Amino acid sequence: MSTSQSSNAALIWQDDGLPFSSTYGDIYFSSADPLGESEYVFLQKNALYQRWSSPDTDDFVIAETGFGSGLNFLCAWRLWEKLSPPAATLHYLACEKHPLKHADMQRIQQRWPALSAFSSALLMQYSSHTAGLHRLTFFGNDRRTIRLSLLYGDATDCLKELYQSSGWRVDAWFLDGFAPHHNPAMWSLELCHAMACLSRPGTTVSTYTVAGDVRRNLGQAGFVVSKQPGYGHKRHMLAGSYAGLQRPALPEPKPWFSLPQTNPDLPKTATVIGAGLAGCATAHALASRGWQVSLLERRVDIAQAASGNPQGIVHLNPGKSLEPADRFRLQAYLYALARYRELAGSAATDSLQWHPCGLLQLACTPRLADKLSALVDAAAYAPEIMRSVNQKEAGALAGTGLKHGGLYFPDAGWLQPNALCRHYASHPNITLHRHREVLELLAGDKGWEIMGHNPAARDGIRLLARSTVIVIANSLDAGQFRQSAHYPLSRNSGQVSFIPVSQDSAALSTILCGEGYLIPAPKRNQDPCHSLGGSFTSTAGQPEVRLEAHRKNLALLADLMPALHATSPLAAIRGGRAALRCSTPDYLPLVGPVEDYERYRADYAALQLNARKALHVAGSCVDNLYINVGHGSHGLTSTPLAAEYLAALINREPLPLPNTLIHCLHPARFLIRDLKRQKLSTACSDNTQLASDLAEEAGEHPG
Repeated sequence: MSTSQSSNAALIWQDDGLPFSSTYGDIYFSSADPLGESEYVFLQKNALYQRWSSPDTDDFVIAETGFGSGLNFLCAWRLWEKLSPPAATLHYLACEKHPLKHADMQRIQQRWPALSAFSSALLMQYSSHTAGLHRLTFFGNDRRTIRLSLLYGDATDCLKELYQSSGWRVDAWFLDGFAPHHNPAMWSLELCHAMACLSRPGTTVSTYTVAGDVRRNLGQAGFVVSKQPGYGHKRHMLAGSYAGLQRPALPEPKPWFSLPQTNPDLPKTATVIGAGLAGCATAHALASRGWQVSLLERRVDIAQAASGNPQGIVHLNPGKSLEPADRFRLQAYLYALARYRELAGSAATDSLQWHPCGLLQLACTPRLADKLSALVDAAAYAPEIMRSVNQKEAGALAGTGLKHGGLYFPDAGWLQPNALCRHYASHPNITLHRHREVLELLAGDKGWEIMGHNPAARDGIRLLARSTVIVIANSLDAGQFRQSAHYPLSRNSGQVSFIPVSQDSAALSTILCGEGYLIPAPKRNQDPCHSLGGSFTSTAGQPEVRLEAHRKNLALLADLMPALHATSPLAAIRGGRAALRCSTPDYLPLVGPVEDYERYRADYAALQLNARKALHVAGSCVDNLYINVGHGSHGLTSTPLAAEYLAALINREPLPLPNTLIHCLHPARFLIRDLKRQKLSTACSDNTQLASDLAEEAGEHPG
């Protein structure tokens, strides 16, 4: 998938008001009856009316090459709402190299009043900028769910970036790119082979074109298609199915990042250990898929660590070149914004308020000024995400005088992490257990047994829960379990200070960030205070609110908002809160299956002498054991997408992340890194095959 932001579609608006692609010289849809043609070519010819009327329909996966105006998606969504059983889920994957701008999409979809309810919901979440995979979630009637994955980039590249090994397959293909003679790459043999990799025997396919190259390419990839009567003035179209013949092999250049499959016949029960942001988000993502979840928290209540701060920021930490780590941060940021808008609109409690007030990253120091200048020069992000502002513009946006300009993130904001965790945990499929200190995870024939502390027992141990799946989400405490003790987790203490609102700061309308941060005070509080933070220190003990940390925070305030600093002596601080944050060496979370540490060391020991050694053994993971930790100070931003990915993986669904980003998060990445850097001893030096392999590599330079 492309690593740069996508280029929007270049349109010419014709006299009849229809869009025309100036890039490909073709129309987006028929002027006569676009809804009728979409329903005939794609819904009828994929037999969706019959397939979705079955009471056995559960999850269904559609993949489309050419999202365009979104017409086919909206028609499919409408039919899904009408025919599918309650609680069923439609997964819709759509590739688009040149997404329509939001305004253009809205202008087009206004032509279809019959689809207005679905169009409005789509436009609320639709993001037309940046490359990569964008996951949008919609909730219909009778607990139906629609998960739309928009893949921005070349269609063949996008399909290759989807993980096939996690158990899901496409049920129906909509081939709706621009005409083959205008855009031949959209109908290539390479793309058809990529389609075959994602299909199962019987997967259906339909398209409006009957071009000879298209028929031949589909046939060579294993699809059996035939001409069918076309719609309207068109004589023919193609429809058929995948025959399951000569399926192309999937390359596995990094087998250590392979993903396991859960057994679909096992009970859908899960235990999530830890009730902070990561644990509550994961529990909710599983519960919304019908899993029965036990959420275990060792403290007196949920969100007692860093997740218990009264205000938390949803923000983006941008990079200059959109390397994979930066792409994950961007996709997580965009996903979090969409989810919090949806959650705040549906929440029954006033405390779960999403405040999209924007954020100013100020050039408070020469170091920050150089960093922000480099980000502007790199131009890796669309202006809808961030833009440069001078000092005067920054002050106008903030509603108060500022000393510096910087970068403005218009969609960033804040919410109350504790309220979010409570909202997550209130799902009826989640059972919250407080005061449950987990000590040991035991695998048995019937699943996992979670053992914990019991002062009344003779040996101090008792059974806390049984389940098919376990997700470790208890931050730094993950290191206490034998299966996850090897992860390089670091602990940092952060302290937030509560500063009373002044006459000047009452007008503050955006979050201010520099070396620290200042958040606008909640409007409804009787005694409103700003959250002022930025003091991070490594610590071995438990965090404590310290006077020295308050002093450091106040020193940072001088550059953020001078007027508030002038009226905020140390004695005015209304208290504070200190908490530990868990992070990793590369500042990305650990999300995915827990690897079998000893098996990995044995299977990939050859990497110690040649880091580029081609290996073909798939990584061995601990059955049905997953982890979601290490979000640092970015938990509000990264946990929604991390939880969605983990739940999709466990539930054998299309994943909301492409391969490259999955590799960035895979928990085994540090073990593989240490093997390649020769930081671990050979775990199986007596293996004769390994000795032979290493002898062959003796003359090669280690990677």
